[in-house]
Amino acid sequence: MFYDIEYSGLLYLGKEVLTEIAGTFCEAIIPNDYHCGIYANIYWLNNFLDGKKLSDKYPIWLAHWTGGNYYSTVLDNFDKYKSSYGLSPYKY
Repeated sequence: MFYDIEYSGLLYLGKEVLTEIAGTFCEAIIPNDYHCGIYANIYWLNNFLDGKKLSDKYPIWLAHWTGGNYYSTVLDNFDKYKSSYGLSPYKY
């Protein structure tokens, strides 16, 4: 299960609180035998969440919904993104 917190109505809470909410959600469902991760785009991970802190504990599902091919940039610079957000190949 991935937690999607990308809702602009929550931005007033600030980065620290939004990061805490995401972590609290994951920690609440893990004891019930669910795997948990964070779903967010790179802008949210960089500006509204502590992407590094979250990726140290949870998988990151990197969202991308534009017409451009952003993923080619990610793949071309995978080492940068992997080290920043702990990204790994798809697992099922």
